[in-house]
Amino acid sequence: MGNAYVSVSLFHSAINKENEAERERVRVAEQEKAEVQVAAAVPPIAAVEEEQFRKHQHALKVMMRQVAITQAYHNGLISS
Repeated sequence: MGNAYVSVSLFHSAINKENEAERERVRVAEQEKAEVQVAAAVPPIAAVEEEQFRKHQHALKVMMRQVAITQAYHNGLISS
């Protein structure tokens, strides 16, 4: 009877280890999936910086145009 108990105990131990290993694989896979989703949701820093640069560049062009118009007006080159 003792050998049967040891065999059943070893069998249950092996199943528990397999279940634990499977849970760990699932946990790691879910964590990797979550990391990929987060990475996909956040734009790369370079893209964000490029977009900000374009906005600032456009704003600078608008301001320079306004300065040129103001200077031309004060120099009498254009009238209102």
